[in-house]
Amino acid sequence: LWNTSHEPAQVREAFDASLSKLNVDYVDLYLMHSPIGATVDSNGTTVLTDVDYVTTWKAMEQLLDTGLVRSLGVSNFNSEQLRRVLENGSVAPVTNQVECHVRLNQKKLIKFCKDRNVIVTAYSPLYRPGSTLGPEDGQSSKHPMEDARVVEIAERYKKTPAQVLLRYLVDIGTVPIPKSGNPDRIRQNLNIFDFALTPAEVVTLDALNTGERLVKFEMGLAHPFYPFEAEF
Repeated sequence: LWNTSHEPAQVREAFDASLSKLNVDYVDLYLMHSPIGATVDSNGTTVLTDVDYVTTWKAMEQLLDTGLVRSLGVSNFNSEQLRRVLENGSVAPVTNQVECHVRLNQKKLIKFCKDRNVIVTAYSPLYRPGSTLGPEDGQSSKHPMEDARVVEIAERYKKTPAQVLLRYLVDIGTVPIPKSGNPDRIRQNLNIFDFALTPAEVVTLDALNTGERLVKFEMGLAHPFYPFEAEF
């Protein structure tokens, strides 16, 4: 559910449009993309709205009665926003899809969600291939896949650095969703369940966490529902 369809009256129409675009009869999981709603004005400019995401969620709950969607979730919600949905809705989200990678491991949010039976889905799980880190990192400007600690663990298990980073996210309790159009990479991304990191290796990779966020939603910085000001 894109954020330009947060008005409760728009939810069903937006959902039907998604079914049509995907050319499917139902979906297994339907997510609210963001806690911040928006609209497009007559000039084609996107303007943020003050629609309460709880009212949007309640409209999404009604979709379950249609049999066209099997479960609901949210995306980019912080712990307090998720708590509001859990306390005010009649159906709990099955997942909270958030940016999560070795540089932003979201461990506090993962624990919060696990305690409430909400799965954390990790988008951008490989940081962002081709991007670099800041000089304050101590590993110069290397991407996490080039970090010596990651490479050493990868060599130990005869895996690629990307596979180690994905396995790390599995071992700390998330479901990573890497994106690739390369058939070999897709196979590699799936081939991470024949090994597991030791507790010591998890601690080693924990040290790469800096809290650095790739997705910042800067347009919403002043919005009361901006999700990234909270601790987690």
